[in-house]
Amino acid sequence: FLFLPQRRQVWSFLLGYVRYKKSQSRTTGVTEQDVLQFLFRLSHQQLGTGYSIKATLNNKEKSLLDDLRNIGLIHAKSKAKRKNYYPTALALSLSSTEDVVLENTLGQGHGKIIVETTMRLYAFTSSDFQINILRKFVRLDVRLPNLVVGRITNVSVSAALRSGITGDGIIMYLEQHASPRMKRNQQTGRALPQTVVGQIRLWEAERNRFSISVAHLLQFRPDEQERYKHILEHIETKESRHLLWHDARNMATTSAGYENMQPLLLRR
Repeated sequence: FLFLPQRRQVWSFLLGYVRYKKSQSRTTGVTEQDVLQFLFRLSHQQLGTGYSIKATLNNKEKSLLDDLRNIGLIHAKSKAKRKNYYPTALALSLSSTEDVVLENTLGQGHGKIIVETTMRLYAFTSSDFQINILRKFVRLDVRLPNLVVGRITNVSVSAALRSGITGDGIIMYLEQHASPRMKRNQQTGRALPQTVVGQIRLWEAERNRFSISVAHLLQFRPDEQERYKHILEHIETKESRHLLWHDARNMATTSAGYENMQPLLLRR
Protein backbone atom coordinates (compact mmCIF):
# COMPACT_ATOMS: atom_id res chain seq x y z
CA PHE A 1 0.00 0.00 0.00
CA LEU A 2 2.79 2.44 0.89
CA PHE A 3 4.41 1.92 -2.51
CA LEU A 4 1.31 2.98 -4.44
CA PRO A 5 1.04 6.50 -5.90
CA GLN A 6 -0.49 8.96 -3.46
CA ARG A 7 -3.70 9.29 -5.47
CA ARG A 8 -4.32 5.55 -5.37
CA GLN A 9 -3.59 5.43 -1.64
CA VAL A 10 -6.15 8.15 -1.01
CA TRP A 11 -8.79 6.52 -3.21
CA SER A 12 -8.28 3.15 -1.53
CA PHE A 13 -8.98 4.82 1.79
CA LEU A 14 -11.91 6.86 0.45
CA LEU A 15 -13.61 3.86 -1.13
CA GLY A 16 -13.56 2.19 2.26
CA TYR A 17 -15.07 5.34 3.73
CA VAL A 18 -17.80 5.38 1.03
CA ARG A 19 -18.67 1.75 1.80
CA TYR A 20 -18.86 2.60 5.50
CA LYS A 21 -21.23 5.53 4.87
CA LYS A 22 -23.35 3.27 2.66
CA SER A 23 -23.69 0.76 5.52
CA GLN A 24 -24.78 3.60 7.84
CA SER A 25 -27.14 5.27 5.34
CA ARG A 26 -30.33 4.02 7.02
CA THR A 27 -29.48 5.79 10.26
CA THR A 28 -27.66 8.86 8.90
CA GLY A 29 -29.53 9.41 5.65
CA VAL A 30 -26.24 10.00 3.82
CA THR A 31 -25.86 7.73 0.79
CA GLU A 32 -22.78 6.77 -1.22
CA GLN A 33 -23.98 9.09 -4.01
CA ASP A 34 -23.96 12.03 -1.58
CA VAL A 35 -20.36 11.28 -0.55
CA LEU A 36 -19.04 10.76 -4.08
CA GLN A 37 -20.80 13.86 -5.38
CA PHE A 38 -19.21 15.99 -2.69
CA LEU A 39 -15.77 14.45 -3.28
CA PHE A 40 -15.87 15.12 -7.03
CA ARG A 41 -17.01 18.69 -6.44
CA LEU A 42 -14.12 19.19 -4.02
CA SER A 43 -11.64 17.94 -6.61
CA HIS A 44 -12.66 20.68 -9.07
CA GLN A 45 -12.58 23.60 -6.65
CA GLN A 46 -9.76 26.12 -6.26
CA LEU A 47 -6.85 25.48 -3.91
CA GLY A 48 -6.74 27.95 -1.03
CA THR A 49 -10.15 29.45 -1.81
CA GLY A 50 -12.67 29.63 1.01
CA TYR A 51 -16.17 28.33 0.30
CA SER A 52 -19.12 29.31 2.45
CA ILE A 53 -20.51 26.33 4.30
CA LYS A 54 -23.95 27.87 4.73
CA ALA A 55 -24.28 28.98 1.09
CA THR A 56 -22.78 26.00 -0.76
CA LEU A 57 -23.48 22.87 1.31
CA ASN A 58 -26.66 21.02 2.19
CA ASN A 59 -27.17 19.32 5.55
CA LYS A 60 -25.87 15.93 4.35
CA GLU A 61 -22.66 17.49 3.06
CA LYS A 62 -22.21 19.49 6.26
CA SER A 63 -22.27 16.22 8.22
CA LEU A 64 -19.23 15.03 6.22
CA LEU A 65 -16.99 18.00 7.00
CA ASP A 66 -15.43 16.60 10.17
CA ASP A 67 -14.53 13.32 8.46
CA LEU A 68 -13.07 15.05 5.41
CA ARG A 69 -11.06 17.40 7.63
CA ASN A 70 -9.63 14.44 9.55
CA ILE A 71 -8.73 12.71 6.27
CA GLY A 72 -6.98 15.86 5.07
CA LEU A 73 -9.18 16.79 2.12
CA ILE A 74 -10.30 20.13 3.56
CA HIS A 75 -9.12 22.69 6.05
CA ALA A 76 -11.73 24.13 8.39
CA LYS A 77 -11.95 25.57 11.88
CA SER A 78 -13.70 23.87 14.76
CA LYS A 79 -17.44 23.39 14.37
CA ALA A 80 -18.34 26.33 16.65
CA LYS A 81 -16.22 28.81 14.64
CA ARG A 82 -16.64 27.21 11.24
CA LYS A 83 -17.94 29.44 8.43
CA ASN A 84 -15.83 28.43 5.44
CA TYR A 85 -13.95 25.37 4.29
CA TYR A 86 -10.82 25.29 2.10
CA PRO A 87 -10.02 22.37 -0.26
CA THR A 88 -6.48 21.02 0.13
CA ALA A 89 -4.05 19.92 -2.58
CA LEU A 90 -4.93 16.34 -1.69
CA ALA A 91 -8.58 16.97 -2.56
CA LEU A 92 -7.68 18.48 -5.91
CA SER A 93 -5.63 15.41 -6.84
CA LEU A 94 -8.68 13.13 -6.66
CA SER A 95 -9.76 13.83 -10.23
CA SER A 96 -6.23 13.79 -11.68
CA THR A 97 -4.85 10.90 -13.69
CA GLU A 98 -2.05 8.81 -12.18
CA ASP A 99 0.48 9.98 -14.80
CA VAL A 100 -0.21 13.62 -14.01
CA VAL A 101 0.24 13.06 -10.30
CA LEU A 102 3.53 11.26 -10.89
CA GLU A 103 4.77 13.97 -13.23
CA ASN A 104 3.89 16.66 -10.72
CA THR A 105 5.64 14.75 -7.96
CA LEU A 106 8.80 14.46 -10.02
CA GLY A 107 8.72 18.14 -10.79
CA GLN A 108 8.28 19.41 -7.24
CA GLY A 109 11.95 19.15 -6.36
CA HIS A 110 11.23 17.46 -3.02
CA GLY A 111 12.78 14.09 -3.91
CA LYS A 112 15.47 12.90 -1.52
CA ILE A 113 16.68 9.67 -3.13
CA ILE A 114 19.61 9.24 -5.52
CA VAL A 115 20.18 5.87 -7.20
CA GLU A 116 23.35 5.12 -9.13
CA THR A 117 23.71 2.69 -12.01
CA THR A 118 25.71 0.47 -9.63
CA MET A 119 22.49 0.02 -7.58
CA ARG A 120 23.88 2.11 -4.72
CA LEU A 121 21.24 4.31 -3.10
CA TYR A 122 21.53 7.56 -1.13
CA ALA A 123 18.50 8.85 0.77
CA PHE A 124 18.69 12.30 2.36
CA THR A 125 16.26 11.83 5.22
CA SER A 126 16.16 11.47 8.99
CA SER A 127 12.61 10.08 9.05
CA ASP A 128 12.37 6.65 10.67
CA PHE A 129 9.21 6.04 8.64
CA GLN A 130 10.96 6.68 5.31
CA ILE A 131 13.97 4.62 6.35
CA ASN A 132 11.81 1.66 7.35
CA ILE A 133 10.12 1.75 3.94
CA LEU A 134 13.52 1.72 2.23
CA ARG A 135 14.58 -1.16 4.44
CA LYS A 136 11.88 -3.26 2.75
CA PHE A 137 13.85 -3.46 -0.50
CA VAL A 138 17.29 -1.92 0.20
CA ARG A 139 20.24 -3.31 2.12
CA LEU A 140 21.13 -0.33 4.33
CA ASP A 141 24.84 -0.06 5.04
CA VAL A 142 25.35 3.40 6.62
CA ARG A 143 23.07 5.68 8.60
CA LEU A 144 24.01 9.28 9.41
CA PRO A 145 21.85 11.97 11.08
CA ASN A 146 20.35 13.09 7.74
CA LEU A 147 21.55 10.44 5.28
CA VAL A 148 21.28 6.70 4.75
CA VAL A 149 23.37 4.78 2.24
CA GLY A 150 22.57 1.33 0.96
CA ARG A 151 22.42 -0.93 -2.05
CA ILE A 152 19.56 -2.53 -3.96
CA THR A 153 20.50 -6.21 -4.11
CA ASN A 154 18.99 -9.44 -5.35
CA VAL A 155 18.51 -10.58 -1.74
CA SER A 156 16.80 -7.36 -0.61
CA VAL A 157 14.51 -7.20 -3.66
CA SER A 158 13.65 -10.90 -3.35
CA ALA A 159 12.66 -10.34 0.29
CA ALA A 160 10.39 -7.47 -0.81
CA LEU A 161 8.81 -9.63 -3.53
CA ARG A 162 8.12 -12.41 -1.01
CA SER A 163 6.32 -9.93 1.23
CA GLY A 164 3.97 -8.91 -1.60
CA ILE A 165 5.75 -5.81 -2.93
CA THR A 166 5.98 -5.81 -6.73
CA GLY A 167 8.92 -4.74 -8.88
CA ASP A 168 6.79 -1.99 -10.41
CA GLY A 169 5.93 -0.80 -6.90
CA ILE A 170 9.62 -0.45 -6.02
CA ILE A 171 10.33 1.38 -9.29
CA MET A 172 7.35 3.70 -8.80
CA TYR A 173 8.42 4.55 -5.25
CA LEU A 174 11.97 5.39 -6.32
CA GLU A 175 10.67 7.52 -9.21
CA GLN A 176 8.29 9.45 -6.97
CA HIS A 177 11.03 10.25 -4.47
CA ALA A 178 13.88 10.78 -6.92
CA SER A 179 16.10 13.78 -6.21
CA PRO A 180 15.95 16.65 -8.75
CA ARG A 181 19.74 16.26 -8.99
CA MET A 182 19.33 13.01 -10.88
CA LYS A 183 19.65 13.30 -14.66
CA ARG A 184 16.38 12.52 -16.37
CA ASN A 185 15.82 10.61 -19.58
CA GLN A 186 14.96 13.11 -22.32
CA GLN A 187 12.36 10.80 -23.89
CA THR A 188 10.59 9.34 -20.85
CA GLY A 189 11.29 12.04 -18.26
CA ARG A 190 12.22 9.32 -15.77
CA ALA A 191 15.02 9.79 -13.28
CA LEU A 192 15.78 6.16 -12.43
CA PRO A 193 18.62 4.70 -14.57
CA GLN A 194 17.37 2.16 -17.08
CA THR A 195 19.93 -0.37 -15.82
CA VAL A 196 18.36 -0.20 -12.35
CA VAL A 197 14.83 -0.59 -13.72
CA GLY A 198 15.90 -3.53 -15.89
CA GLN A 199 17.73 -5.28 -13.04
CA ILE A 200 14.76 -5.03 -10.65
CA ARG A 201 12.44 -6.44 -13.30
CA LEU A 202 14.94 -9.20 -14.11
CA TRP A 203 15.09 -10.27 -10.45
CA GLU A 204 11.29 -10.30 -10.36
CA ALA A 205 11.12 -12.36 -13.56
CA GLU A 206 13.59 -14.89 -12.13
CA ARG A 207 11.37 -15.38 -9.12
CA ASN A 208 8.30 -15.87 -11.34
CA ARG A 209 9.93 -18.59 -13.45
CA PHE A 210 8.57 -21.24 -11.08
CA SER A 211 4.95 -21.93 -10.23
CA ILE A 212 3.64 -24.18 -7.48
CA SER A 213 0.68 -26.50 -8.00
CA VAL A 214 -0.78 -29.49 -6.19
CA ALA A 215 0.43 -32.90 -7.39
CA HIS A 216 -0.13 -36.51 -6.31
CA LEU A 217 2.66 -39.07 -5.90
CA LEU A 218 1.59 -42.67 -6.45
CA GLN A 219 3.91 -45.36 -5.08
CA PHE A 220 3.55 -49.06 -5.90
CA ARG A 221 4.92 -52.12 -4.07
CA PRO A 222 7.32 -54.52 -5.82
CA ASP A 223 4.50 -57.08 -6.13
CA GLU A 224 2.29 -54.53 -7.97
CA GLN A 225 4.41 -54.24 -11.11
CA GLU A 226 1.69 -55.51 -13.42
CA ARG A 227 -0.85 -53.12 -11.97
CA TYR A 228 1.68 -50.25 -12.17
CA LYS A 229 2.43 -50.97 -15.84
CA HIS A 230 -1.29 -51.13 -16.66
CA ILE A 231 -2.00 -47.77 -14.99
CA LEU A 232 1.07 -46.15 -16.51
CA GLU A 233 0.09 -47.37 -19.99
CA HIS A 234 -3.41 -45.97 -19.48
CA ILE A 235 -2.27 -42.54 -18.33
CA GLU A 236 0.38 -42.27 -21.07
CA THR A 237 -2.25 -43.11 -23.66
CA LYS A 238 -5.25 -41.12 -22.43
CA GLU A 239 -4.04 -38.73 -19.72
CA SER A 240 -0.50 -37.92 -20.83
CA ARG A 241 -0.92 -34.19 -20.16
CA HIS A 242 -1.51 -34.99 -16.49
CA LEU A 243 1.55 -37.23 -16.05
CA LEU A 244 4.31 -35.14 -14.46
CA TRP A 245 6.98 -37.79 -13.74
CA HIS A 246 7.48 -41.53 -13.38
CA ASP A 247 10.18 -44.12 -12.75
CA ALA A 248 10.19 -47.90 -12.32
CA ARG A 249 7.64 -47.98 -9.47
CA ASN A 250 6.34 -44.44 -8.87
CA MET A 251 4.50 -41.74 -10.76
CA ALA A 252 3.36 -38.17 -10.12
CA THR A 253 0.20 -36.69 -11.62
CA THR A 254 -1.74 -33.45 -11.49
CA SER A 255 -4.86 -33.18 -9.34
CA ALA A 256 -7.09 -33.44 -12.40
CA GLY A 257 -5.24 -36.55 -13.59
CA TYR A 258 -5.51 -38.13 -10.16
CA GLU A 259 -9.28 -37.55 -10.08
CA ASN A 260 -9.68 -39.06 -13.56
CA MET A 261 -7.67 -42.12 -12.49
CA GLN A 262 -9.81 -42.90 -9.43
CA PRO A 263 -11.86 -45.69 -11.06
CA LEU A 264 -8.70 -47.33 -12.33
CA LEU A 265 -6.91 -47.04 -8.97
CA LEU A 266 -9.84 -48.54 -7.10
CA ARG A 267 -10.03 -51.49 -9.44
CA ARG A 268 -8.16 -54.56 -8.18
